[in-house]
Amino acid sequence: MPEENLENLSPFRRFQSEFAYFCSRFPAKGLFLTLLACWIGLFVFLGNSTLGYVNSASVFGWLDWVLWLPNTEETYIAFILPIVLALFWWKREQLINVPKRHWWPSLLIILTGLAFHIIGFSAFQ
Repeated sequence: MPEENLENLSPFRRFQSEFAYFCSRFPAKGLFLTLLACWIGLFVFLGNSTLGYVNSASVFGWLDWVLWLPNTEETYIAFILPIVLALFWWKREQLINVPKRHWWPSLLIILTGLAFHIIGFSAFQ
């Protein structure tokens, strides 16, 4: 954390300062944001292959449909994103201190997963 005195700041200002510091230490922001945009685009246009439940190819459309259904087994889905974000925030110091480097074989893993997703989506159409 930066050396400034955070004790005198309001909780919101403290959060802003810590979030800005965390973002400044995040490596390859452009690559990360590009991959995130591609991932979101993939799941908006080719995310839901079972159009029988809800008529939307978007996994986010399916998610919206599931969240508003009463008494379903999938109601826990609403808690996943806040829990993951809370865990990232809780472990932010450890994430900042991890040595950052590219591991290029991971690109092969991502491309393999992408191919499986597209093949699986096409098979159910």
